[in-house]
Amino acid sequence: MATQLRSKKSTAANAVLTYRAAASTPLEPPIELSEPERVHFDRITESRERDSWSGHDLALAAQLAQTQARYQEAMADVAANGVTLLTEKGHPALNPAVSGLSSLGSAIARLTSLLGLGASQRGLSTDGQRGRNKAEKTARDVLRKAAHCDLLA
Repeated sequence: MATQLRSKKSTAANAVLTYRAAASTPLEPPIELSEPERVHFDRITESRERDSWSGHDLALAAQLAQTQARYQEAMADVAANGVTLLTEKGHPALNPAVSGLSSLGSAIARLTSLLGLGASQRGLSTDGQRGRNKAEKTARDVLRKAAHCDLLA
């Protein structure tokens, strides 16, 4: 009986080690990505269970990562140059990056939905999540107040 129990513990320990090793190794994108795109890709793929990613999902995740990087570039352009630009004749015109933001934002929403990463798709818009959000806010408030308390020092 003890041998059987030891075997189960060993199997459970091996499963934990295997899971930990798999979880610590990032998924690889199916295409080459720039450094900013890779950061987005890793963040995207960490938002779902590792085993749930199919090859098609990884391709969509890579596309979403590229789209998010382009969105950030367009945001930087608008921040640097403003919403309006002056034409060669000196007339104000809408910065093309503004319409790009709209298109890119729609693409991000569509890809996020296709991948099942929206809050409602992951069950994060439920009453249970609202309760967890409230508990976290309460915990942050307590920690903020405790930081100013000399009794904890």
